[in-house]
Amino acid sequence: MKSIVVILAFVLMASFASTLGVDIETSMNGEVNNFIIETRASATSSFDSYDVEVPDYPDTSYAQLSSIVSGKNLMLDSFEEETDRSIPLVFEIGAGINNSLPITFSWDASEFSDYSAQLKDHGSDSSRTALLTTVDMDGGNSYFSDASGYSTRYYTMVLDYNEPTVPVDGGTGGGSGGGGGGGEVVVSNLAFDPTELGFNIVVGGEYEAIVSVTNLADFARNITISQNNLDDLLTIENRKVEFSPGEIKELKFLFKGPNVSGIYAGSILIGGNEILVSANVRTIDLLFDAMITIPDSLKKLSANDALQAQVVLIPMVDDLERMDVTLNYVIRDFEGNIYLIESETILVDSQKSFKKTFNVNNLVNGNYLVGLELVYPGGIATSSSHFSIVSGRGYIIEISILGGIIVAILTLLIFWRINLIDKRVKGSKKK
Repeated sequence: MKSIVVILAFVLMASFASTLGVDIETSMNGEVNNFIIETRASATSSFDSYDVEVPDYPDTSYAQLSSIVSGKNLMLDSFEEETDRSIPLVFEIGAGINNSLPITFSWDASEFSDYSAQLKDHGSDSSRTALLTTVDMDGGNSYFSDASGYSTRYYTMVLDYNEPTVPVDGGTGGGSGGGGGGGEVVVSNLAFDPTELGFNIVVGGEYEAIVSVTNLADFARNITISQNNLDDLLTIENRKVEFSPGEIKELKFLFKGPNVSGIYAGSILIGGNEILVSANVRTIDLLFDAMITIPDSLKKLSANDALQAQVVLIPMVDDLERMDVTLNYVIRDFEGNIYLIESETILVDSQKSFKKTFNVNNLVNGNYLVGLELVYPGGIATSSSHFSIVSGRGYIIEISILGGIIVAILTLLIFWRINLIDKRVKGSKKK
């Protein structure tokens, strides 16, 4: 009975732990060695029983990468799970090694799992103040470090734990409602202004948007830039931007209006973080302007709520004749999936304003927009507004995680109680 409890508790606890196990191989002039980084539940940030110490370096043909913790040279460096870690590394080059050749680092980037990792090359600076290069280890698999005659080379490896987000239930019938950056690893400690972009653009026209990005980390890093579902609007030239510690940069994005009017939605990914983008592409000469808006208090909905929007049709000429116009409504996400299409034709001769209600019962947690196309003879006006489903099936995942934690705690308490009773029984028998 006790063994079953122990196994159950172990399985439950393991399911909530985010572990890291990385094997870094270095080579120089034919000398190959490995350095291992692991996270363990019982480890600490200093030297402990899980660290493996290596002997002092020989003076002859030898080259070795190690970390120094509490004055000990380590081949395996362990630290607590789900924590950040800055590891000072040193590469010793023996007297018999040709130190004009580069030091080659290689590793498996996928092994970093929920960690962002940077390798800083400080050259011969033992104080690690100088910074020659910063390498994103979770974005590549190798690095060549020029030894340039040094007998000792100094590095720092910085590991940032990225708190995982609760995955959204994709449901059936189209997508995950905006998702989490297309599977890209999300870089933490970044701030953005604005956090989403929404704009009007004419067919064939241009629109420049600026996103201010702040590196909140105390180390330099290279941040990747990409886009999702914006092929018709945006081409990204610089796909990697280097940030110094605490640096703020303004990133410019030039959008070009396609030849077809409509409502376009996607996202810019900055270090895996989504900047939601909605573009209302319209014809140049407008007889009407159209707006569809959602009050800020109603932008976050439960799946059981109804979406309430305000529609305004504005004539752009004074002597407008009465005419029939078609209103096309669409609800879509930022991945290109469409969930609702409605149309109606109304007669207009002046400005009109009315409320429009939409059923969103088929939507799962995520980001969406509701769009409006006003189609009239000779032109199309477009407008859109962003909203989110923030409660619904997504809560099931959070409740299941909380329930698992509670079960794990209760299981440990039961095991502790059984063990205590067993000791008392054995004590009674001895007496």
